[in-house]
Amino acid sequence: MKTKLALLSLTIIALVSASPQDTPNASSNSSDQLVATLRDAAVTPNLAPAFVMTLSVDRTDDVAAASACTVAANDCSLRGAVRKANTAAGPDPVVINLLPATTYNLTLSNANQENSAATGDLDITTSQHSVTIEGGGSSTIIDATGLNGGARRDRVFHVTGSNVTAILRNLTIRNGQAGDDGTAGTSTNPTAQNTTRIGGGILNNSGRLTLEKVTVQSC
Repeated sequence: MKTKLALLSLTIIALVSASPQDTPNASSNSSDQLVATLRDAAVTPNLAPAFVMTLSVDRTDDVAAASACTVAANDCSLRGAVRKANTAAGPDPVVINLLPATTYNLTLSNANQENSAATGDLDITTSQHSVTIEGGGSSTIIDATGLNGGARRDRVFHVTGSNVTAILRNLTIRNGQAGDDGTAGTSTNPTAQNTTRIGGGILNNSGRLTLEKVTVQSC
């Protein structure tokens, strides 16, 4: 108890010493100033900016397992970065950076719709933080041609729920096709599909989706 009182006394002394208003004069009251100093110290908000997790995609092939996204080479595909953004904990936003004059081909097609970005379209699922995919201009292309052939169809992006925030900037989305309504487990075969086909380029299931300088082409 004595130790706690001593620490409290030192804290009060330090606060008073740091204040330019604590110099005694005829018109000031040191007790009032001490109370004001302690009150201001207690209510001052923490204005530190949020930490941003930045993932730099360093390969163009479609590999779900390439999700480490460290400073090491070739460990971060676009699909891997989306999967890492989906599973990152906490409220801090995630930004996925893509290169200009680069095409990212999606090639892991799926017979049945799944919503974890493991195959098919790039599903953005997290409700804990926003996910931004930042390209280098219209020459940054995400192409879904490889998802569409035979009995398989899929779009480029799927924002899966109303509590998901996705931001796409400075890129081109092309060659996506809708064979379903985005429901997990649904067949992507357009001839076997009896649900509504929606969102050939992007399917947004009531999420908060922002497009800035994005071209949606041939979807």
